[in-house]
Amino acid sequence: MLKKLFLGIVAAALVTGCGSKSSTDADYISVKVDNSNMWSLLDVNNGEMVFTDEFFAPATNVVNKAFFVQNDEGTFDLYTTENTKNKLNRDSYTFVTNFSPDGFAIVRVKTEPWQIVDTKGQVVATLDKKLGVASGFGPDGLALIVNTEKKFGYVNTQGQIVIKPRYVNAAPFSDGIAIVITRQEDGKNFFEAIDKTGATLFKGNSGKYSDLTAFENGYCFAVEGDHIVLLDKTGKKVTSVNEGTSLRNLSVKNDKFIYYDKEFYGVKDMTGKIVIRAKYPSLKFLSDGNLLAVNSNGRTGVVDTNDEIVIPFEYDNLEYLAPNRYLTTSGSVIILINKEGKEVCDQAFAQVVNRSESANLAALVAVLSSANNQVSTTEVPDTNAFDFSNLDSMISDLLSSEIETEETTVEDTDADLSDFSSSESNVLNLTGTFGKYPVTVNLRIKGNDVTGSYYYTKSGSGSPITLEGFMIDPVTMTVNEMVGGQPTGSWNLSLLYQADNQISADGKMINAKGKEFEIQLSGTRSN
Repeated sequence: MLKKLFLGIVAAALVTGCGSKSSTDADYISVKVDNSNMWSLLDVNNGEMVFTDEFFAPATNVVNKAFFVQNDEGTFDLYTTENTKNKLNRDSYTFVTNFSPDGFAIVRVKTEPWQIVDTKGQVVATLDKKLGVASGFGPDGLALIVNTEKKFGYVNTQGQIVIKPRYVNAAPFSDGIAIVITRQEDGKNFFEAIDKTGATLFKGNSGKYSDLTAFENGYCFAVEGDHIVLLDKTGKKVTSVNEGTSLRNLSVKNDKFIYYDKEFYGVKDMTGKIVIRAKYPSLKFLSDGNLLAVNSNGRTGVVDTNDEIVIPFEYDNLEYLAPNRYLTTSGSVIILINKEGKEVCDQAFAQVVNRSESANLAALVAVLSSANNQVSTTEVPDTNAFDFSNLDSMISDLLSSEIETEETTVEDTDADLSDFSSSESNVLNLTGTFGKYPVTVNLRIKGNDVTGSYYYTKSGSGSPITLEGFMIDPVTMTVNEMVGGQPTGSWNLSLLYQADNQISADGKMINAKGKEFEIQLSGTRSN
């Protein structure tokens, strides 16, 4: 599947609320207004609603006022912010990607060949029926494709194959460079860093560098043995970053980079000199060079590269959206504020999904489907590593004559939890509690295998934790939780239900009277 294939390819830096507007800022986000079950769209810049309580699913990113949204049948339609009553497409799409910054997306109708459409829904190009699509268009204007020989290449927004499929595996372009796997021998992955013409910039293998990040601002991080180094676009080693092998949250901005001392984050310059001592549990660059930080008390604020406070550490959480626009929680709801802490919107939100191209590279490359559209496309492991140890391909899904939505829905509307031992895939979107904390859980159960994710409801869907495990019996499972590709604990979970309750075809829990109810989860966690 796509998440496994590109585990860890994400943009490494958030952008600021202090400087001029960047092209990567979020203009719109999908929100559920407090006490509403439907999705609205918020203009981040002016704090006003574009539309309210209009759809049953969140929109994709908005470009040129156009966006995709999932309909009641599980497929996708194209609308504009100016007309949410009439869709632009004739046939609903089975799959869609986010729009690229210049307004191109890849769509599919049933098992027909993939097409490239613009923000008016007009078909720009139709791809060869022997090609599958492995990503949407990133900022560099290229998307990953895969052929029937299981080789990867790249196509531009006009449907032209600019790099022929010839790689064993590949990552999306970032900062004008992509990491591709050319061959696998003796247990090693041999890779190349290529430019947009397919020319090789430098080569290596997983024996030398076991992991690489996506490029940003002209550099990438690499795991070399038991430590991390910084490489430039020629593959030259610039400096040693830190000991350890975790690439999570490392980032480059201008002439400085974030490093990790196995416990806390700090900042160094390109000579390796410490600029900010490693003392923050979390640290991320903003577009003006300042940093979003969490201090030792768990409070969030913003500091500059001299470690001077720009925004006081007064918040339980703070998520950047656009210049002078942040999300934070207030009690049980989410609010939009400016850097002075003043509310910008007169509405409070129960849930927020940011599918803007600003969220991270994964928001652009992720292929959406009706099985996962309720989950934010930003829900990827919080790391920017290209993990050579996790290169499972989704080719069989893309090139199969069957559509993924047919595989991932619950076929038997009368199924109870005892049916989970069958070979069919069952998707459940659940709410409940882990201990005393409310959570939203998305589970896919096929046979005895369990995959999915969860997030703490008050934190929002942009903070997911990946789950993988297996069923012990029809109502009990053991799962490992993963953050940034690293194990952070394990759960023994039980699904609590009444014998006369059923699972409907859309994965909701239905009682004997036909009314929905919330399944309860109970579990114990061990580190």
